[in-house]
Amino acid sequence: MTRGKWSTFGLDVIALIFIPSYLVHAHIVTDTVLAPVKALVDSTQILSIYISLLILGSILSIERTFLLTRIGQYIVPVLAASCAAVVVGTICGVAIGLAWRDALFFVVFPVMAGGISAGALPLSAGYGGASGLATGPLLAQLLPSVIVGNFVAMVLASLFSVVEERLRGLPASASSDTDKSLHQVEIPAASGTSLPVKTTMTSYASAALSIAAFTVASWLASHLLDVSLPLASIVLAVLLHWLNIPSGLMRNRIVTVYRFGIAALTYPILVLVGLLYTPWQTLIAGFAPARLFIIVATVTTLGIVGLIVSRRVALSGMDGGLVSLTRAAMGGTGDVIILSAARRLDLMPFAQIATRAGGVATVFIALAAAHYLGIVPR
Repeated sequence: MTRGKWSTFGLDVIALIFIPSYLVHAHIVTDTVLAPVKALVDSTQILSIYISLLILGSILSIERTFLLTRIGQYIVPVLAASCAAVVVGTICGVAIGLAWRDALFFVVFPVMAGGISAGALPLSAGYGGASGLATGPLLAQLLPSVIVGNFVAMVLASLFSVVEERLRGLPASASSDTDKSLHQVEIPAASGTSLPVKTTMTSYASAALSIAAFTVASWLASHLLDVSLPLASIVLAVLLHWLNIPSGLMRNRIVTVYRFGIAALTYPILVLVGLLYTPWQTLIAGFAPARLFIIVATVTTLGIVGLIVSRRVALSGMDGGLVSLTRAAMGGTGDVIILSAARRLDLMPFAQIATRAGGVATVFIALAAAHYLGIVPR
């Protein structure tokens, strides 16, 4: 997804999520219309397929040695940013009169738990086991932090992008090209005369089938290993890339299909997220002043500390800041939202690792601490 001439400051992404969410809330889009859409999305697994496409294409478009080296580089800024965000968010909660446990367990931890299904749900179940309360009411307390945290991260990602453009003195369209040149390899096409249209179409159809086969293999691996589909996709894609499979023209064509796919599908996917997975009331509840203050402090700390520490480990501050911001993502779709706002979907593999692995670690720490302390929410 490339940048346009002018930055929209994330307003396009905001509109694509907020407007459909409100239309559902206002019953302008009725359940009669929504039910078959949701059934179609669930049955086709289009969101999972889209995220798998992002992962495979973005990994194959990065030079192999660079990819394996950079995964290790991101660990330091993301870990530093996560620790700093926990401290700052909790202190801000105490400063406005909340108990530190309420601020930490019901606002800060949910922001960085990795989303709703992978984060808020296990947190609410674990908190229920620790406190003896029902899971439903606890989940209602956690959801605003997850949704609004993703929203704040999206706005900050767009702000980071705009500031970087101004500091570099580059037009919006030039920045992504500069970033691409730092770590992406352009694979040359075959020399000689142009291929016939039929041969070209057959070649790209083969690339599309290869992507479909990768998605199926990732799905099987996720079930066999009992891990999420994005996590299985990352591991499989990195393994294939390390083995240099596929290579040459097929790799080039897969990357071309990937770039076409994100250009054609990203905005429709964001509309589906707004329609199906972003309840309006929950979204608005997260803007209560006290909760919003803590969320903004937490997410801002993620981005700023990630940016600063990245520069200390010879990593682009922009890249490190954005990947650190994805610690506040609502899973894979949240990564798409955040990176789309910054026009940096090429960072998807690193974002998925930060969101998934960081979310698992956050949930584990939160539940272990909750059982040890015996927390009871207000």
